[in-house]
Amino acid sequence: MRHESPLMVNVIRHRSDRHGTQGRARSHTPASSRMDGCLTDLPARGRLARVAALRPMFLLVTVFVLTGFGGGSSPLRPGNELSGMMLIKGTAARADLKLFDVCDPVILTSGRYTRKCRAVPRVSRLFIGYGQFDRPRVIDKTWRSPTWAAWLDGRRIDLPRFGTSDRTLVAFHAAGGKSVTLREWRVMLVEASPGRHTLRYRFRDASGVVDATWVFAVRGQ
Repeated sequence: MRHESPLMVNVIRHRSDRHGTQGRARSHTPASSRMDGCLTDLPARGRLARVAALRPMFLLVTVFVLTGFGGGSSPLRPGNELSGMMLIKGTAARADLKLFDVCDPVILTSGRYTRKCRAVPRVSRLFIGYGQFDRPRVIDKTWRSPTWAAWLDGRRIDLPRFGTSDRTLVAFHAAGGKSVTLREWRVMLVEASPGRHTLRYRFRDASGVVDATWVFAVRGQ
């Protein structure tokens, strides 16, 4: 099984965190205040990467692999089930919890990443979409450049079938305190089963490839 390397818009040069290679900054869906290291109140760009003039975009999420991470199984589409869980289209606003409020989504350099998340409470609707952010007037252009792929527990997700949605990150610190638009994939996990799971996003653009995997455990009842 072959993997292509890829996650978000152009980024600022920055020292990578311990798990990645040094390169250009990227990231994904942000969270409340500090972006909270998550995807809560921030706007999205597949992976929060840096943008044209704003320059600070970042990747959040797992990475994009063109050839599939889950073997010969067909990609997951809205309404499909996986081990008793179901994937549906949904926005962050309709979720009981955003995964990237619990997991750190910000990635500042190209490379491969594996991150462990805090325990995830069991909720009915868990938003697992990731994306990119940029200035409102250039987010469309930013989003056209990269290629994306994602896997849940090793099974490829058919991202285009889920589509995207935008939200605003006000005074986002990673964007130099400016307000930006976050565009993220509308992927919602319904009735996530207790136990260990992995979410991987792969993103590739002219600045390089980001391949990120988040490992998280859903608590039991």
